[in-house]
Amino acid sequence: MKNSLFIKKTLNFLEYPNWVVSQKIKLSKVIIHRDEIFYEMKSEAGLPTRFDKIILGFLMQKLFLNESVVNYTLITTRYEIAKNIYSASKSFSKQKYERIMLALKRWNVMCIRFEDIVSENGHRSMKYFSVIDSVNLDKNTHKLTIQFNQDYIKQTKSSMVFNSLDITAYKKCFLECKKLARPLSMRLYEILLRNLLDRYVWCIDISHFALLLTLEGNQPPSRVLQLLKPAIEEVNKQTHMNIDFDYDKQRSLCIFKKRD
Repeated sequence: MKNSLFIKKTLNFLEYPNWVVSQKIKLSKVIIHRDEIFYEMKSEAGLPTRFDKIILGFLMQKLFLNESVVNYTLITTRYEIAKNIYSASKSFSKQKYERIMLALKRWNVMCIRFEDIVSENGHRSMKYFSVIDSVNLDKNTHKLTIQFNQDYIKQTKSSMVFNSLDITAYKKCFLECKKLARPLSMRLYEILLRNLLDRYVWCIDISHFALLLTLEGNQPPSRVLQLLKPAIEEVNKQTHMNIDFDYDKQRSLCIFKKRD
C-alpha cells in the first residue's frame, strides 16, 4: 500500500509540469531531477504553454464528465473548443482554429519520461508516454476525434482519487486557471493546489521550486522572488486560495502558508 501511494504522489502532474511558463522562448525540453526521481518532457513542436494547457484542461474535463467515452476517445469540434476557450469571442478566425490544432499537435508529439519511480510491486521502473496518441480532423464534417493516452489519463484519475479531487473540483480548477492571466500564476496555482491540499504549510528549496515552475536558465533567488510576488498576488485575488509567503534566506526555503 505504501508503494502504491508513493507512485500516485510522485506522478501527480500538478507537481511535475507538463507545460512551460515561457512564451517568448520556444523550449523543447525540460529536465527535473528531484527526490531520486528523474523527470523529462520534450517535444519537437515546442513544449505546451499556458494556452495549450487550458485547452487540455477543457478536453479532460469533457472526457471525465462523459460517461459514454470508450477507449479514452473524445469526439468534439474546433468550434466547441474555441467557444469554451475564447469565451469573449462569438466568431472564430482561421488563425484561432489553427492555434487549437497546434495545441493538439504539441500534446500529441510531447514525450514524458520518468525514471526511478517505485511501482506497486516495490520495483524501481522507467516510464515513457505521451498525452494524446492521435488527432483526426474530418474536414467535411468538421468532427474532431482525439485519442488520449491511457497511461496519462489513468495516472491523472488516480492522482485525483489520491488527492480527493472529484470532477466538480477539477472543473473549478479549470475555471480558476482561465482567470489567471500570467502563465507563472497558473503554474504556481497548480503546484500549491497539489501541495497545500491536505496541509497548512509547505516548504521547498528555492532552486527546486524554480525547476517546478519551469523557469528557464539558472535564475538567481532574487529574480525568482521578484517573479513570485505578482504571481502570488494574482492567485490570491483570482482563485479560492488565500496564502501567505515567506522566504528563509539562510536556508533558501520558500514557505507557503494557508491563511486562517
